[in-house]
Amino acid sequence: MFYIVKKPIGISSNLVSKILKRVLDVPKIGFAGTLDPLATGLMIIGTEWSSRLFPLLDNLSKTYTATIRLDGTTPSYDLEHPVEILKIDQKIIDTFTRESLESVIQKNFTGEIMQSPPLYSAVWIDGQRAYDRARKWEDIGEIQQKKRTIYSFRIISYTWPALKCEIQVSHGTYIRSIARDMGYILWTSGYLAELERTAIGHISLEGREWVQHNDIFYAPLSHEELFPKIPVLELSQENRKHLRLWSTPIKTHEKDGYYFTVYEDNSYGLLEAREGQLFPLKNAV
Repeated sequence: MFYIVKKPIGISSNLVSKILKRVLDVPKIGFAGTLDPLATGLMIIGTEWSSRLFPLLDNLSKTYTATIRLDGTTPSYDLEHPVEILKIDQKIIDTFTRESLESVIQKNFTGEIMQSPPLYSAVWIDGQRAYDRARKWEDIGEIQQKKRTIYSFRIISYTWPALKCEIQVSHGTYIRSIARDMGYILWTSGYLAELERTAIGHISLEGREWVQHNDIFYAPLSHEELFPKIPVLELSQENRKHLRLWSTPIKTHEKDGYYFTVYEDNSYGLLEAREGQLFPLKNAV
């Protein structure tokens, strides 16, 4: 079973997952798309074995509404740490118009970019999360750059020093790093004052009938909505039983690709058609 979740500010994604595990009374739970404690918005939760399908979501884009401030910085490039305010001459500030910022965005933050994650991030370094080492004041150095994609970067409003924008990016892109790098390019500094994730691929927060638990809102999310490009096959009871219990394939006339089948208990199995054979990949998801 899948759920879409609106994460509140101030708690980790892992804690949200643990709370919903208790609320939903399920033995296993996982989530796709980690959000920083100070970020809000969309997460996807999978109960039981459903989280085994989360790798299929890795290629989906993520859309955020962000407020970037250009007058200071913090070690984490958000409000987890105190802000160091930078004094900037008013004549320089006057050159930062909406039009000039749009030009900077078009030149530096559109399409494929190379990006270094923040030191306070969830990337693994020598078997530890970067943020764990950073909080121990260990010397990490600069984290290796990765190729990322910014699909769109739209300014919603701008009044110095706050730039509110909507950004759609590829998996693994850090909006805090975009804020940091924008500050570098402008010779000011940059950090995130607010961040909300509004969409993962085609899944958005709009049009939901939410269930509320304290500050957490969640709603059911069907396999068909989450994976609209993966058809559900109608198979005989005998074939479904075989694919659920055995690892050997059955013959098929379906095109090569992924498929679901639904078992008697309404759990889903992920299948792959390949060269005239239908293989079971992940059962009871």
